Amino acid sequence: PIYTCDTVIQPFIDEGWNVYFYRINKDLTINIENFQYIYEKISPKMVFAHSFFGFDTIGNDYSLLKQCKLKGSVIVEDMTQSLFSDHYLSFADYYVTSFRKFLAIPDGGALISSNDIQLLNVKPANMSIAEVALEAFDLKKNYFVSEDKKLKEQFREKYQELNCLIGENDSLKEISDISYKIINSCDRISISSIRKRNYTYIYDRLNDYTWIKPVLSEIKGEICPLYLPVYVKNRKELQSFLAERNIYCPVIWPKSKHITELDDDSQYMYEHMLCIPIDQRYGLEEMNVIREVLKDFNNLEEKRNG
Repeated sequence: PIYTCDTVIQPFIDEGWNVYFYRINKDLTINIENFQYIYEKISPKMVFAHSFFGFDTIGNDYSLLKQCKLKGSVIVEDMTQSLFSDHYLSFADYYVTSFRKFLAIPDGGALISSNDIQLLNVKPANMSIAEVALEAFDLKKNYFVSEDKKLKEQFREKYQELNCLIGENDSLKEISDISYKIINSCDRISISSIRKRNYTYIYDRLNDYTWIKPVLSEIKGEICPLYLPVYVKNRKELQSFLAERNIYCPVIWPKSKHITELDDDSQYMYEHMLCIPIDQRYGLEEMNVIREVLKDFNNLEEKRNG
């Protein structure tokens, strides 16, 4: 998909693949007409797909992707954003996922296939990644408690160091012991329940505002949301307004350098989408703080527009 993370694209480039992008609609479903045009033009050996933010954004295109498999393409589904949701492409050849999006762990991912996977020369875990990640987590926690700006900068520096280490991690390594223990002790049901409750609490209060619009729908079924993504007219202003009040909303994602041409919908996504945190670290008290800050921003918008 043309709306994706640079770290998803880069490994294929590094391995010498030619990568082509298919368009996504504003509701994050596949643009079928464009997909079919690209597919027929290049006859790809592999099709890479993923659902966005935990929602089943590729379910309606099940038959489309199934036809690609019947024509000989390998189907890979990235389940990173739908790790705890109850949907997947049952016919995919491979599934890949990272655990770090939903769990506060230093490292860890998975490759899943119904076929045998031969893994050779798996190296011991890179303990530097685990150590730097734990240091970053501690700095972040201490900053939230003390609001010491120095700790914030130290966290950013440490987190940048962590990302560099992960970026250099281009060979197969075991997961660290600390990550393995966290994964095996996590409560999926509790995590999903908290995230769904937080998402719904904010989602239900956005209809009053004209300057912000949820990207996805209300939660139906067994969905575990990653964030609550929204489209905002003035994203940078809102992001700064929230950050000044200790609410940090990431941009998912900055446009990759490998994507050189954008259609109007993709351009809009990259320029206007912002993600509101709703994860299991927060309860309704924190959600209510976000609600009040959004209300304050709305008051500014109303004054500005007369």
